[in-house]
Amino acid sequence: MNTPAPFDAALRRTLDDGLLALGLDPATVSKPLLDYLALLVRWN
Repeated sequence: MNTPAPFDAALRRTLDDGLLALGLDPATVSKPLLDYLALLVRWN
């Protein structure tokens, strides 16, 4: 069963760009952290 991502592709690109700006590799960041960041971006 496929579960949908909690954020869309545009938000994911924004998060990836932000992580790269901080010197972090988005591929190594855990999924729960990405979900939390997506929630923060949506609330702001």
